[in-house]
Order: sequence, then C-alpha cells, then structure tokens
Amino acid sequence: MICNVYVDGFNFYYGCFKDRNDKSYAALQSLKWVDIRKLSETLRPGDAIKRIHYCTARVDPTPRDPDQPVRQEMYLNALKTTQGLKLHFGTFKSRPKWGMVIGPPTIVKQIGPNPQLAQIMTSEEKGSDVNIATHLLHDAFTGDCEAALVITNDSDLVEAIRTARVSAGIEVHLVSPGKSVTSTLRKAATSAMTLDSAVTDQSGKYLTKSQLLSVCQFPSPIVLPDGRALRKPRSW
Repeated sequence: MICNVYVDGFNFYYGCFKDRNDKSYAALQSLKWVDIRKLSETLRPGDAIKRIHYCTARVDPTPRDPDQPVRQEMYLNALKTTQGLKLHFGTFKSRPKWGMVIGPPTIVKQIGPNPQLAQIMTSEEKGSDVNIATHLLHDAFTGDCEAALVITNDSDLVEAIRTARVSAGIEVHLVSPGKSVTSTLRKAATSAMTLDSAVTDQSGKYLTKSQLLSVCQFPSPIVLPDGRALRKPRSW
C-alpha cells in the first residue's frame, strides 16, 4: 500500500530518550541519530513509503543546556537529506508558571489564602498536533495515500485519526514511542502498538526499542549536497 508517515517530533524524542524508568534508558542515549525513513520502512515493510511529515519546533537554549539548539539543527539538517521528508514547524516557548506543590516544604511559598505554590519554568511546544492532523486529513481526503503511519502518543489526534480511517477510508497505523498506547488512540486507529512491540526478529521475538533504533540510524558523517560532512553530535 502507498503509505504516508506523520511524526510528532517532540513526542518521539521524549518517548524514546527521556524516560528514566525505561530499562533501556542508558542504551538509548546514543541512538538519537534516527533515520526516520529507515524506521518507517522497518515498521511498515510491506508498504511503499511516499511522504514523511516530520512535525516539530525549534528549541531555545537553556542555562543547563545552551547547546541544545545546535544539536537539534544538526539533526534537522540530517532529516533534510531524507527522500520524501518535509519539516513542519510549530512554536516552542519557555515561560514561568505557578503550580501547587506537594513537597518538599523548603521550596514551597505561601501566597495569602492560596494553596502552597511554587514558581517553575516550563517549556511548551505548540502546533505539532495541528500540523499532523492537517496533513493527515489532507492526504487522506485527496487520495494521496492508502495508509498512514502516525508516530505519537498524543491523544489530541484521536478525532483526526478516526476521521481519516472512518470517513476517508484509509488505514491508520499508530505507533507510540512510549511504553504504552493511550486507550482512545488505540480505539481510533486501525492498529496501535509501541515501538517495543512493533517489529520481530527471525525467531518471532519482539525487538526492544533500543534494538530497533540501533538498526535505523543515519550514517555519520552524512555528506550534504554541497559536499560538507554532517556528523552526529558527540553526546548522541
């Protein structure tokens, strides 16, 4: 089947590389140089991957990690070399926010009659879910694909996935980068699974997330069209 792919970049990154409770956490830290086309073809080996919509936002430097925009830009440049892949950008904002804290008491501030509050800095990405929904529905209703692979665990996409499957009549296969699939997404999609339960080896045993990503890496260096060599960041 002709299959288009829709990747929630932040959901993929945090689901794969930021869960410290994942048994493969340490191994995954050196596997961030992911070739999305190769991953898509591995997840849907019987389909012809036509287009890949990668939805993300450019991050800001932080006091703890001032170089994170540099590493992200290196990865975005690697993605730009991928056949059929298009980048779609939302926005990424950091802002202070008040919230009720349950402990420890040393960081809690009492403000008048309000509950105990603390001010924290939060980072929010906006727009990727809307971009995925827009391109998924556009492609489904214009007949651009017969199947869709959506890589996310964002339940905000439930209606778009259900509409593409039921009203436009295409198959929508959902792969969560985390340890589970939200129940509403599971019900909306044609199929739903996690990266840890998506691909089997020759013996029929599921590849772990780290095993799967290890065979879906870009080379390093990548030779860009202008002849420059693009290398994987050292910490990746």
